[in-house]
Amino acid sequence: MITTNVPAFHSQIRDSTSDLHAMLDQLPISKKIVSADVTLEVYADYLQRLYRVHRSLEKNIFPLLTGLFTDLALRKKSDLILNDLQSLNFTALAGSESLFEDSVSPSFAVGMCYVTEGSTLGSRFILKNIVQSLHLSAHVACKFLNGYGDTTGAMWKKFIDRMTSYADGVDMTEQSRIIDGARFAFEQIHAELAHSSKSA
Repeated sequence: MITTNVPAFHSQIRDSTSDLHAMLDQLPISKKIVSADVTLEVYADYLQRLYRVHRSLEKNIFPLLTGLFTDLALRKKSDLILNDLQSLNFTALAGSESLFEDSVSPSFAVGMCYVTEGSTLGSRFILKNIVQSLHLSAHVACKFLNGYGDTTGAMWKKFIDRMTSYADGVDMTEQSRIIDGARFAFEQIHAELAHSSKSA
């Protein structure tokens, strides 16, 4: 057992994934989704691809974390994305449950969720652009981007506190697995969004 203070591990995982985060931000669809000339097709494609991410995460990864996080039901987002797509008259992509496998360790799974939970902060920034540029309602076609609404910051802090508490109670090997899970999630999301042809 080792002792890791909360700020230190959060800083460590953030720094260890900063390169992949930057690569994700440089994707054409990542730039297009925050531009003033974003189209409805780009937005729908963005949602479709993130639906695959969240649906697979909830089906295959969340069950591995039921003993670690008590609020997983509140953190499910695939239904929000599906509702957004339906309100825009688009459908979900096929194979939406097969992106992530359930054979990973709990530590690896924690790292994966660190990435998707962290994305709720960026989604609030994207929300402002989508509402303004496409004249959509945050409560109708942007429920996913709206995330936890005014409690988004609090939900992020709660996740970070729980993640770092978990990291504090495991050895360095398991801490490395948390970081490996985060890097893997960034890589998979990058691969998914890189397939978009709508923002070329």
